Amino acid sequence: MLSLIFAVGAGVMQLLPSSFVAAGGSSTPVPPVVVPADGTYNYTYQSTMAKAQSNGKSSISVQHSGGAVKIIENSSGTIMGTPATGVTTQTLGPDLSPTGYTGIYTGGGRTLQSSVTFSGNVANATTPEGPRSFAMTPGATHFVILDGGMLGGFFILPAQMSAWQRANVDLIAPIYGQSAPLTLDTSTTPPARPAAVPANDVSISFSAPVAFTEWYDPVTLVMDEFDVPSQEITVTRVR
Repeated sequence: MLSLIFAVGAGVMQLLPSSFVAAGGSSTPVPPVVVPADGTYNYTYQSTMAKAQSNGKSSISVQHSGGAVKIIENSSGTIMGTPATGVTTQTLGPDLSPTGYTGIYTGGGRTLQSSVTFSGNVANATTPEGPRSFAMTPGATHFVILDGGMLGGFFILPAQMSAWQRANVDLIAPIYGQSAPLTLDTSTTPPARPAAVPANDVSISFSAPVAFTEWYDPVTLVMDEFDVPSQEITVTRVR
């Protein structure tokens, strides 16, 4: 698991030091929904930030069944020298809105679990912080699952934002029991292209609750790199 930290207002969604711890609107014309092909995608990750050093690997499986898509992730690594693992399953509907989520996180002698279900514009979550209910914020049209240091939600995010034409969304981080608007970076200055990113890749950037950029293939929508500069996090695809 990656040691990603989300700051929300005056609080912080942060990994526990000993371990790790949507609904749809539409517009016209509606672009076709493109989803990474069925298969397994592998990534390595590293954070060199002093208070949350981590490294490891993640395997993400895409499985289509009828109109639904499952994103299954198995992640393992270390956070501040402590071994940690995570297994998550996210189910998406035909428009890539999440319809269900489960997560199991183990590290530092603890095992934590989370789950999320959806009913219209409300997400109901069972989290390590207790039960939570999140109503979509005004202006948002979808939920996305970005579960702290798990990568599955980030992997599918380019496909979701493409399908929804970069609409306003709210993120849910089940491991932290929190939700917040996910704000697109509308700067006209493009991010610097990392050396390992393929020449034809395009990027999508967000400015809050933490700034990050994803680089992905514009045809397949498969993520090739994910960077969080403020936390010295780099995630790269292993081909």
